[in-house]
Amino acid sequence: MHSRFKKTLTALGVSVAAVAMSAAATGTAAASESRTERAATGLTVCVDAYFSNPSWNCKQNMTNRNNVYDVLKQIAPSFQDSISSVRNLTGRDLCFYEHNNYQGLSFRIPNGQEVGNLAGTRFQDAISSWHEC
Repeated sequence: MHSRFKKTLTALGVSVAAVAMSAAATGTAAASESRTERAATGLTVCVDAYFSNPSWNCKQNMTNRNNVYDVLKQIAPSFQDSISSVRNLTGRDLCFYEHNNYQGLSFRIPNGQEVGNLAGTRFQDAISSWHEC
């Protein structure tokens, strides 16, 4: 796990062990998988923790949504301030913001990483925009 990602998790109040458990529980791609294969799967955001009920509670494998200034308008009204888990396999690091138009507090999720449960952080049910960073 990248040291920059560990610092981000610490700032969010998420334990590194919890993320490792999340990765194991959700079947995250093996470390040996190439970056090219990972990049092809895009971004996944879910309103439930640990990517639960993906067919109706997630927007999965979004390959054209690396820059979203307003979740309400660009993704779905039900996802505005409702996201509880994020998986970034876009090929780029993404920064997530608490307000529209990339405003307010933010955190970074490097490519190839995920946060399966934002509970206990100030970003649970608070993400309103994101972009490549």
